[in-house]
Amino acid sequence: MIDRLKTFWTKSPRAPFFFLLLLILLQLAIHWPMIHQSPRGMHVWRQTVGHAAIQNYMEEDNRFWFPRADIRLYPGDTGAVYHELPITYWLAAQTAKAGWLTPHTAANLFQLLFNLILIPGSYYFLLALHAGRLRAGLFAFLMSFSPLYLAYSPLLEPNMLGLSFFMVGLAFFLPAVEKGRYGFRYGLGTLFLLLATLAKPTYLFFGLPVLVWIMRPLLRQKSAKAWAAVIGSGLALALANGLVIRHAKLLYEASPWQRQFHTPIGSPGIPSDWALIWENVSKAVTTWFLEMNLNLGAIPLLFVALFYIFNHNSDDNRTRNFWLAWCVSLIMFCTLFVVRLADHDYYLTASLPLAAWLSSLGAKRWIMSGRYKVALAFVLLFAVPYLGITRAYGRFFGKPQIPETILEHSGELTTLIPKNDLILVDGDKTPIVFLYYLKRKGLSLSQAEGLIKAEELKPFRWLVRWDDSKNLSPHANLLILEKPIKVRDFTVYEITGVKEFSQSQR
Repeated sequence: MIDRLKTFWTKSPRAPFFFLLLLILLQLAIHWPMIHQSPRGMHVWRQTVGHAAIQNYMEEDNRFWFPRADIRLYPGDTGAVYHELPITYWLAAQTAKAGWLTPHTAANLFQLLFNLILIPGSYYFLLALHAGRLRAGLFAFLMSFSPLYLAYSPLLEPNMLGLSFFMVGLAFFLPAVEKGRYGFRYGLGTLFLLLATLAKPTYLFFGLPVLVWIMRPLLRQKSAKAWAAVIGSGLALALANGLVIRHAKLLYEASPWQRQFHTPIGSPGIPSDWALIWENVSKAVTTWFLEMNLNLGAIPLLFVALFYIFNHNSDDNRTRNFWLAWCVSLIMFCTLFVVRLADHDYYLTASLPLAAWLSSLGAKRWIMSGRYKVALAFVLLFAVPYLGITRAYGRFFGKPQIPETILEHSGELTTLIPKNDLILVDGDKTPIVFLYYLKRKGLSLSQAEGLIKAEELKPFRWLVRWDDSKNLSPHANLLILEKPIKVRDFTVYEITGVKEFSQSQR
């Protein structure tokens, strides 16, 4: 089978088109069960950021650059806050508002469609690095069956969206500079690179490998037009990102601290605890990089790749320098965000191309050796897809991370609370999930940080408590509660007053 596929791939000029189309159709089939679902699974609160923005676009303010959160502290609080480029959120809101799709389906479908461009983008990106068709095809295949890609493709999370835009941008940008053609394709590449950095400024760090790659053709061309085009593109990206960051800071500074706490801007800082740094880096390398980015099924390919890297001149100097620069950029980014690495696998999304580059090298060398073909077929055609899909499904369907009452019966709770009243929720370990499912605005008590003042609690009229939670807040004891109504394992209370106190620490 491997020999037949190899022959078809090398001799048919249409093979890449059918191969990429097959990968896209497979991804649609794999993700179809996830398309119609409400947010759930790993990092459900991060998904809910986008879904809440969609709902608020539909019901409140439809301006693209002013998405709103459900965290509200007083009646006139608009909830305006800027997390990331809201392109998926806004498009999904317009589609749902027109009645074409439900908000959940529209959101997940738009996100998946955007992320599907990573598949052809990654193929042509590797061709731009002078790889052959076989290596590029393996690279695209292994990218698309990474557990990280499979898990996040349809979910409202910006890191994968940024990577998809970045791959497509490089696929257009690098060959255009290489050939000295600064027309439509170059402009299209610049546009996608801009979208990538606006979706996730992480990819500003990866201007370094881009610069390493394009420096040779720029020096060879000796063209003022070429330098002007590249410098102009860089300035455009910097200016656009600067304006958006300034806009985000203005909304941040106008927000109450409870909303600011969940919308950080910039690096959280490097901890001084070396034990914590080692623990976070160890988890990032073992659990996130090997299991989620590379895929445990591709471990044999990694071993083959490392053997050839250390024993053979496997790539030319320019390609090696590009990937070394990629590693330097990744290390710089991870150093600044090391405190996030333990609990957030998506902070390592930018390492996915590196993982696929290594595993595709191992797969290519294995194919070229002509040995152990059955084992190679097992790895590529069974182990990699199976482990990738089961890991992604397990994260999404295995543990919803949301109480069943909220997930399946939130309407029963919602009918008890007037639509425009602010509420407090107790027992939600996230800042916004209960608020989103209840379709109400307010504050999650268990997420309140710092000082809580009596005046800050007075605007709230209802408390919704998950009685089975291990995360109940002591702040609820400061409320005067009446008329409890039990709905399964939740209780809704009317807040009639606040006990007098000076301050309370979480």
